[in-house]
Amino acid sequence: MNDEGKSFNPFIIYNLIYAAIVILIGFYALLFTDFLSRDYRSEIREFSEGWQDTSGKICNINDIVLEDFSGHVLLEKEIPSSVTGRDSLCFESEDCNLQVNIGDNTLYRFDTLKNLTGMGYGRAYHEVGLSEDMAGKKVVLKLSEVSGQVSGAGVRDVYLCPFSDYLHLKMDVSQVSFVLTLMIMFFGGLLVLVWAGVSDKQSLPLDILDLGVGSVLIGTWLLTNTGIMQLLTGRLYVWHVLNRMTIILVLYPFVRFFNSTTRQKRKIYNYIAFYITIAMEIIMVLMRIAMGIDTSRTYTAFEILMADSLFIILALMLSDDYFFCKKNGLPIEQKGIYLGLLLVFVCCILEYCNYRYRVGILAVGTFIRLGMLLFMIIVLIRFINWWMRDQAAVDRDRFVNRSLQFAVASKKPQESIRLLLEYMGEELGARRTIIFEQMPDGNFGSTYEWFMEGYDQLPKEITTVPYKGFLDKIYENMRSDNLYIEVSDKEEIKTSYPNLYDRLVKSGTARMVAGPMMLEERLIGILLISDFPPENFRNIKEIMGIISYFFAQFINQRNEQERILFYTYHDPTSGAGNRSALKDFTEGKLDMSQAFGYVLCEVPRLREINDTMGHDAGDEIVSSVGRILMDTFGKENVYRPSGEEFVAFGFESDETFFENDVERVRRSLADKDYTTVLGAVYCANGTTDLKNVRRYVREHAGDTHKG
Repeated sequence: MNDEGKSFNPFIIYNLIYAAIVILIGFYALLFTDFLSRDYRSEIREFSEGWQDTSGKICNINDIVLEDFSGHVLLEKEIPSSVTGRDSLCFESEDCNLQVNIGDNTLYRFDTLKNLTGMGYGRAYHEVGLSEDMAGKKVVLKLSEVSGQVSGAGVRDVYLCPFSDYLHLKMDVSQVSFVLTLMIMFFGGLLVLVWAGVSDKQSLPLDILDLGVGSVLIGTWLLTNTGIMQLLTGRLYVWHVLNRMTIILVLYPFVRFFNSTTRQKRKIYNYIAFYITIAMEIIMVLMRIAMGIDTSRTYTAFEILMADSLFIILALMLSDDYFFCKKNGLPIEQKGIYLGLLLVFVCCILEYCNYRYRVGILAVGTFIRLGMLLFMIIVLIRFINWWMRDQAAVDRDRFVNRSLQFAVASKKPQESIRLLLEYMGEELGARRTIIFEQMPDGNFGSTYEWFMEGYDQLPKEITTVPYKGFLDKIYENMRSDNLYIEVSDKEEIKTSYPNLYDRLVKSGTARMVAGPMMLEERLIGILLISDFPPENFRNIKEIMGIISYFFAQFINQRNEQERILFYTYHDPTSGAGNRSALKDFTEGKLDMSQAFGYVLCEVPRLREINDTMGHDAGDEIVSSVGRILMDTFGKENVYRPSGEEFVAFGFESDETFFENDVERVRRSLADKDYTTVLGAVYCANGTTDLKNVRRYVREHAGDTHKG
């Protein structure tokens, strides 16, 4: 079966088609509808030029500053004859009271109110409805300062047009700044929601809550500067208070955030930022309430003080962290954060140039918004990367824990290995999971294999992997490449590993990951996972080391159990089965209805040899006698039920063959010059009582008899 075709997911095509349709609709809406239309501007007539003051001087109303007129000015201008009932006098004002008259009629009046920030209200938008009978009449605009403490008061950008067109115009002018500001607030709110959704908040690599709160605050401040919210809501003072009071509050959460990115995370910087923030807010309010100073006069100074404080604290904090890392040989992990700060700094320089020299066509504040947005995107990307790594770690932990549950479900190591191989294959979507263990000849053979339903077992000709000239070369690469070898496409190794390539072709394997199983720094096997979905490559490589360790331990446990089992049923000196093994064999495995030969071999002087020549000499005789018997009748058919006695069973098909084997044993013992007593009998028709056979052999020891 073609694995590449098997891994193809048709929903990939469906998703691409769906995304293309969404993009096409979006492009159509932007480029082929009225989104970019400027036809509405034909209804808008600029009305800022040609205003006459009381001295008869003609001027542009945008150039009028009330401070230059002792705080009061009266301006007038004739309404054109083309005015219609759809038109309005639309304009914006800055910190001034105003009254609009035509003849003796007062059409509109605006007087500011006291608020937390003083008499100033910043920017306000006004609409004065007109009618056709006002054509040719003079409109009189009376302006007065709200307070002697407010500077820059006046009226700006006067138009004759329907108010809907005026609204459209203002939205067009501020749309870039408005969208950037909304994105800043969106990402800030998103960070707050993410923080709220994380259960283990101590594990977060960054203080995203403070960054989110700080971003929402600075976004609110930037939003009020666009004037869009005043224009849309018709509310004035709420946005002005937010504009004047929120910018200072940005200091504390931003310092906390940047402090969380350092190695030391020294709390002293958080304390300093908190006290400076609270002090500035209190002083600003006290100056407004107790001293009567309008925030329009103090706002810029506090804004600069906040920015300088943030810059100084950040400089001290980052320098402190840099020298700390350098002193302790630690890497600086937050290089991405510093890159974001650099982008913000560059955007601030561009913003100053745009404000000071008007070198660009973008509205004032656009570069600041862009810099802040880029910084937040960088932080968000870094957090998402951490979150994905953290989720991957959680998935790996879940996989490992679940693997252990499967493994310990059985008390037998062999069963644990099979269960774990099966779970790995099914969970990772692999076609095969195989363990190659080192054999006595030094090569590696397939001892355990799981394969997906619908596939066949590994071909027999490739179940053994030679070590020299093949596996040793691959293992060298494993040791130099994080202890695993990966093949994402077998065609890529056709030249570098031709032998491995041939085996992959024979087994129909498209991709694989293999890792060594180590025990006390000794290679005991290879774990191989093949033909899994490409997206699982990373997870498999990261869990390979842990899972290989588990398999190595299970194999070691299996070997230990086999060793214990061996000594439970075998004589440690000769290697033959012991009394317990003989009992199990005669009572449960021996078919006494079939022909068999029974051999009894005694070493009568063994105790004397141990006493006179030492136990080593006696052990050598026992070992040699047992080896002679096992070489003749098979290791599994020889037993040593007592110190001086061996029992062997022969399952030759003919009595002559049995007698020949007994004679060969006798000659071998004679060549060794050992003193032994050998007796044997061939039960051609089996027996009903093994005790009688044993008794007969003992009585006739020294000769071979047939029963």
